[in-house]
Amino acid sequence: MEEGAQDWYVLSPDPTKGEGYSVHHRATGMHYVCGLKRGVVVMEMEFEKRAKTVRIHKNDKPFRVQIPRMRVLDFTEYGYLELECVPAFTEMWEDFENQAKQNCPYDRPWRSNLEDSKFRVKIDERTHIFDSKSELIWTDKFVGKNVTCIIELKSIYDFKGFSGVSCRVHQIKIWPGECLI
Repeated sequence: MEEGAQDWYVLSPDPTKGEGYSVHHRATGMHYVCGLKRGVVVMEMEFEKRAKTVRIHKNDKPFRVQIPRMRVLDFTEYGYLELECVPAFTEMWEDFENQAKQNCPYDRPWRSNLEDSKFRVKIDERTHIFDSKSELIWTDKFVGKNVTCIIELKSIYDFKGFSGVSCRVHQIKIWPGECLI
């Protein structure tokens, strides 16, 4: 991988078993099969406790995961996307949250970004938005569209009596047509 290039994990359903998910690490080219059913979590992240948060990173770089294509159900006035989850992503997120909870120093109820097969993630002014031809665009018309995202898992927060994972969309690509997964 070239110097300064982005590094992230790519998540996809496990083609060998029809269950679980597999992870491909872009930087090393390594491919892993993982999931709770096999008792393995391979997305090796680091948790660094700070004054008010627990930072999530890998080798002191932002921890990013590319999620599979999903349909956007809602885009709120506060910049949150609500995505219709596919089973592979649901399992991956539960694995990740189990790791995060083990590293959470706060004695608070946990608020998940995943609820009722819907995943909530923040879009902000730093998010790069691309059309299906990989051209950089600006739009706020997401509802009903199929998207793939690279999400950045930033930290474990303690806010208003709850703990959870702060994550935002680093890049989003809008696809035409039906959801493939």
